[in-house]
Amino acid sequence: MTHSYKEALLIEDDVGWQAILNRELRKAKYIIDPAFSKDEALFKIAKGIEEYALIVLDPCLDKSLGSLSGMIILDEIKNSSFSPPVIMISGYENFKELKKKLIRFRTIIDCYFEKGNFDTHGFRTTLLNLENNNFIELAKILEGVKSAKTNKEKQESLENISEKLLETIPFFKCCERNKRTATSELDRIFKIAGAKEKFFQEWGAYLVVEAKNWSEPIDSKVISEFALKLKNAKCKVGIIFTKSGITGNVGFNGRGQIRNVYQELDITILTVSLRDLENIITSKKNLQELLEEKYRDVCFSA
Repeated sequence: MTHSYKEALLIEDDVGWQAILNRELRKAKYIIDPAFSKDEALFKIAKGIEEYALIVLDPCLDKSLGSLSGMIILDEIKNSSFSPPVIMISGYENFKELKKKLIRFRTIIDCYFEKGNFDTHGFRTTLLNLENNNFIELAKILEGVKSAKTNKEKQESLENISEKLLETIPFFKCCERNKRTATSELDRIFKIAGAKEKFFQEWGAYLVVEAKNWSEPIDSKVISEFALKLKNAKCKVGIIFTKSGITGNVGFNGRGQIRNVYQELDITILTVSLRDLENIITSKKNLQELLEEKYRDVCFSA
């Protein structure tokens, strides 16, 4: 199962091609945000390029009659701190000449497709490969989590995979790492921006993440300490990535304390174990569905 809710910015001024590409992207489980002009595309990119898992671009926009107005868009993408994969779709008369003109963008353009000889199978394969490449990278990081020897390696590897994994959700963006406060340290802080689902909108503006690459399960003390961090940060939701899981069942110890924190402070703490990570990465379990499932478990555990 692939991740749901991936958002693609589809920049194409031809209504017919918008429909063709829209259909293919939806088959690959993308939500499409269409832009029909250069100005509309630039506005959406400036507003939040980090929301997009993919950008599909026709470089000849606004009836430019052969000129490459889309180069301005590519410049904006290249100069951004976050750059999603870019697929070029063009009806440019001389396709080889087009690639030469866009050579300075080769580091951000993943592939090209020609409208006059559109390879539907190749386009679908490209979308699938983009998804698979992401899972391959995550699988390598997961091996690092398992094989880490020193305390520093253990901590950094789990923090790293938590960040990479959560950023597969387009509206989660890591904005702080190892943030020191007056009383503690927060491993990762994620900004939640542009979520279209009410469920995630209710989480608030920020999400705090903690990583525990320990040989033993985390207990009620760890939950209590994390709850205090969330309370001080005025965050509604926090996630603990824990290699060895959590102690107790619904009513006792670590799990019981999660319930108590929810009832007493209205703060929701979710835990993601090594087994969860393996299911997400190797079996491609839906991450958002997993988080929603864990959230419901906390809310209705009383």
